[in-house]
Amino acid sequence: FLAAGPVKGARLKPIFVSEFERQSGESFARSFWSFPKFSDLLRSMPDLVEVIPPNGPGDITVRLWVTPSSVASPSSTASPVPAPIKFIPSPLWHAFTNPDPKRRRYYHRKTSDVIHYVDGDGSELGKAFAAKVATDPSYVEITPISPLEQSTWMQEFLSAQSLTERTRSSLDGITEVPYSSQINKAFAAALGERAGDWRSFRISKVHAKIQEWATRYGLHILQAVHTQEPAIAARPSETTALQKSEVASTSPIDAETRRLLHAVVDALEPRELANVLVPASVLSRIASAHH
Repeated sequence: FLAAGPVKGARLKPIFVSEFERQSGESFARSFWSFPKFSDLLRSMPDLVEVIPPNGPGDITVRLWVTPSSVASPSSTASPVPAPIKFIPSPLWHAFTNPDPKRRRYYHRKTSDVIHYVDGDGSELGKAFAAKVATDPSYVEITPISPLEQSTWMQEFLSAQSLTERTRSSLDGITEVPYSSQINKAFAAALGERAGDWRSFRISKVHAKIQEWATRYGLHILQAVHTQEPAIAARPSETTALQKSEVASTSPIDAETRRLLHAVVDALEPRELANVLVPASVLSRIASAHH
């Protein structure tokens, strides 16, 4: 969603929440209880997004993070070329980082689907999944990252930090508890302002493990998302002067964009809907269709 350009925090949150809960099947509030504000959660992802505070009262602006090296120098006449940001699809990420030892996980080479089930599950769904991976050679088993290795990452990260003895002792105590997603959240919360550094460190470790697995099976997993500067939107009065052919040729709308736009509208409150600007050409086209 952010690849289309910067977005206000209030607009981004309902989409973020909706997509997270749809893809993960988990409650957003329960999963991110350690972040009192949505802006706090965003600031914990400095490797993914940049949070721009308002000039005075107002809402934050969020945009994809771009490495400084990807921006052209002031003397250059070339347009800035944003660096690609690599990410792991959410289902695959969770398949590698969830340390449940009883769960079997598989990745489909052609569709990129990830399915998982509990080993020995006697339910109809569990049997169906087991039969599917047994008969389709395109499924590749995923070996999750062990709890011990993820705890070792925490200790490795701490060893490189300059901390007070009291803080280090508290954090060491967390790393000695058997690893789980809740322990990771507690560890990040205890790190305070260093939580973003820990997240970047952990992401690099997970990426390396997934890349190692993908290379072994000849898979291309890491995807690149290119940021781009948002186009300057025409004012409603200017939009009426555009012909339909011009709009179609300069502003292609694919199915995913339409889905996101519907999600945005569905997430808006009545008072927010009153502030939505709709091009006059669209209203005219809808009116014509109803006549």
